[in-house]
Amino acid sequence: MSSLFVFVEGSDDERFFRRVLCPCLEQHYDRVRIVRYAQTRNRKIRNFIHTLEQRSTEYVLVRDSNHYPCVTAAKRGTARRYGIGDEQRIMVVKPEIEAWYVAGLDLQTLLRLANEIELEVPDRVTKEWLNSVIPPEMPRSTFMAKILDEFDLAVARQRSESLRYFLKRYC
Repeated sequence: MSSLFVFVEGSDDERFFRRVLCPCLEQHYDRVRIVRYAQTRNRKIRNFIHTLEQRSTEYVLVRDSNHYPCVTAAKRGTARRYGIGDEQRIMVVKPEIEAWYVAGLDLQTLLRLANEIELEVPDRVTKEWLNSVIPPEMPRSTFMAKILDEFDLAVARQRSESLRYFLKRYC
């Protein structure tokens, strides 16, 4: 086995990986390191990735699809920004990490956690939509943690195409 560095955008991504995906990843890698990159200078991340590539250390950079028209465009833009030679090392979450959170919940759980709800296809859930269903008196971080308390990876695997792809590739 070997090490895996997982580059994630922010705190929601890190929370999701630590609570949901690290246990799975740790069955296949001796060591899994989570690195938040969105608030770090591009040059620093580029140098870090270059060092990992020189050492033949496995890594994956996880990003939201955001404004990109397709996964290919998101991978190309990210590869250029961070000097990644192999676009297969980039995993695109469709459309945002919040979709992976919601994918692991059944409708009954969503209704219990949120004040109001629309039946959403998980791969269409956005940060803005999720923010709109968080009870006003509840901090976002608390709401996200409550989702993970109820999260079912088997359900999420069925409901999210991009999560299913990640699991197939790394777990």
